[in-house]
Amino acid sequence: MNKIIYCLLVISFLTNCTNIEKKYFNQSQKIEINCSPKVLSFLDHFCQTEIADSITRIYYIKYDTLYISDNLSDSIIAISLDKTNDYTHYQLQKNKLLLLDGENVRVDIYEIDFLKNKSEFLRTVELAGLYNAKNSALLYAQANALFFRDTILYLKFGKFYEPANFTGKKVFYKINIFSSHPQLIDSFFQYPSSITEKEVREKTTFLGASKNDSLFYCGFASSDEIQLMNMHSGKMIRKKYAQYANFKKYDDDKRTDLGYIRYYDLTNERNIYETFYKGKFIIIKKLKTEKLNQSPAYDLYILDENLRLLSLTSLNFQPGKNIFPYKSGIVVSDTTGKLNYYEI
Repeated sequence: MNKIIYCLLVISFLTNCTNIEKKYFNQSQKIEINCSPKVLSFLDHFCQTEIADSITRIYYIKYDTLYISDNLSDSIIAISLDKTNDYTHYQLQKNKLLLLDGENVRVDIYEIDFLKNKSEFLRTVELAGLYNAKNSALLYAQANALFFRDTILYLKFGKFYEPANFTGKKVFYKINIFSSHPQLIDSFFQYPSSITEKEVREKTTFLGASKNDSLFYCGFASSDEIQLMNMHSGKMIRKKYAQYANFKKYDDDKRTDLGYIRYYDLTNERNIYETFYKGKFIIIKKLKTEKLNQSPAYDLYILDENLRLLSLTSLNFQPGKNIFPYKSGIVVSDTTGKLNYYEI
């Protein structure tokens, strides 16, 4: 009799654990930002951002021109570039602009003079000779494929013959891009087992650093694991931040079934944005749905640098093209272009 009661209690406990209700707390209040038509037209492009002191520098490249708006100002700067190319990724840091030509496996480097609104082409770095092209490939088609800080460029390479989901053993590879003889000098961060063992499909990653570059982080679109690397001690911490993750298990046997792939990608849970700003992690998660025509919900997570959850906010709209840090919080556009500000 006691065994029966014990079994019933265990079943009841497990049932309650699997039906944990998500609790939103310390929710950030949404404030709509009113911008001029000129700025809204500017933000109709997919923009990048760079935080320079107290300035949020918002920019994009179209054809051979770099367009910049500082702090959503109407004074939009247009700086001509010497080369026209179909760049797959680019990043501006301080006065250096790096542009990745993924198809031709090379990086163009510019120096930007913000006082004169001019650019100077410095050099092209051919990447093909820096790695073994027989068994590796530059993963330039993925989002966030390029990241650089100071003199170091961080890129992702996949291994042709790795059984671990074409990932290789490390996520990012470091290249001393401004050296007279650039070369691969190190690799760091590791894919979670859910990615290497093909339990999930997407391998998109997020890479960032603290303001003084002492702390680097790596996040994943298809995993709630965040990895923190202390660049002075080399110590790495791996931790999952969400208690309510609900990623769908991927069936690799159906990888040629386009209907299955479409359903899986459109209905699966996904981290769509991760960054580190003002000592806090900001993460936006698209939640799982069951039907293709079902509108997904989105959550905004704010964590401290020890990955403790500070607030969890439910967004009542679908994020649009642009999400970026701004002042004391984050701006999230919706699909109509309206800008919504959340203080962190």
